[in-house]
Amino acid sequence: MSSVNKAFAQRAKEEKISNRSYLYNKINVEQKDINLTTGSHTEETTLVRARDEKGHYVKDDLSTPDVNEAWVEKPKVKPKAKKKVAKKV
Repeated sequence: MSSVNKAFAQRAKEEKISNRSYLYNKINVEQKDINLTTGSHTEETTLVRARDEKGHYVKDDLSTPDVNEAWVEKPKVKPKAKKKVAKKV
């Protein structure tokens, strides 16, 4: 077996192992993103700059060091699938 084939086989083996561990972690009850008490899914969020009613950025209030008012969590927006347009013949 050549060194290129060995490297390819090693990469494929590592990829399979990583996929298995990913699936194992996904099935593991402790790491599920289902809240067992309510049965609802937790949503993925991103941090975005906070804005006021006029659309201007909100600054951080220095009197509250444990809370950052300049950033808020918003749910991630999933991109919508594009419609396929039939080609005209």
